[in-house]
Order: sequence, then C-alpha cells, then structure tokens
Amino acid sequence: MKTTLKKLAAIVLVSATVLSLAACSKGGSAKKVSKEDFVAKIEKEGFQTMDAGASEETDTKENVIAFSEEGLMVSYSIHNSKEGAKKQFDEMKESAEASKKSGEIEKLSTSSSKITASSAEQYLVVVYADDMTIAAMGTPDDSSKVDSVLKAIGVL
Repeated sequence: MKTTLKKLAAIVLVSATVLSLAACSKGGSAKKVSKEDFVAKIEKEGFQTMDAGASEETDTKENVIAFSEEGLMVSYSIHNSKEGAKKQFDEMKESAEASKKSGEIEKLSTSSSKITASSAEQYLVVVYADDMTIAAMGTPDDSSKVDSVLKAIGVL
C-alpha cells in the first residue's frame, strides 16, 4: 500500500512539473527588432510605413506607423529607456484590464510581454521587449492576419 501511494505521489508530482513547465513556455516572450528590420519586414508584408518621429508625451525616440490596404495598422516605438517601454506597456495592460471589467473588451489575455484584446469591433495585440513596444490592430475577422504579421516581423 505504501509503495502504491509513493508511486501515485511521484506520478502526480511529475505531472504537475510537466504542466507547470508547459504553462510557463506558453506565454513566451516578445523579441526586440530594430527599426530597420521592422520597416523592411513590414513593407515586405505589403504595408506602407510612415516615420512618426520622437514623442516626449510617450517618452519615445523613434516611432513608425504602418498601414495595410486591408485596414490593419501596426505601431512601432523605441523608448528612451527600458523603464519607459515597460511603463507604457504596464499602462496599456491596466487600461485593457479596466476595459475588460467594464465590458468594452470581450476577450483579454495578458502576459509579462504581450497583451491580446478583442471586442466586437477591434482586435489588438501589444508586445513589449527591452525598450520597444509594438501595437497591431485590425478587426476581429483580421486576427489571424495580425498574428501572422507579428510573426513575420519576428516579435512573436
């Protein structure tokens, strides 16, 4: 009987360890890309780009906005510091969580480096890495296109 309980306990512990490792790797982390790589890759995906310059309001030193003919938009920002990028990401996360509570956002998923939000009209993904943030938007019907573009850029 003791042997059976020990075997059962061992199986439970091994299973819990495997599941916890799978849960940790699921979220993954975003990867930083340079402005030049972002522009080259997003233009290869058929987007038009516009250099939006620096912004004191958002503590950014580089901003690029990209638009597709289908109506997708991707915003790329390099902040003046890692802390500035983290602060903006955390503020977006708090705003998304408040919008979820108020019912404006129907589906919300967050991790330490990614926010995915969906409402009846909009699908949004925000990724953060080092001193970079990228926000990609489209309609809920465009969710797979948005995800595909972020993968093509190399941030997911």
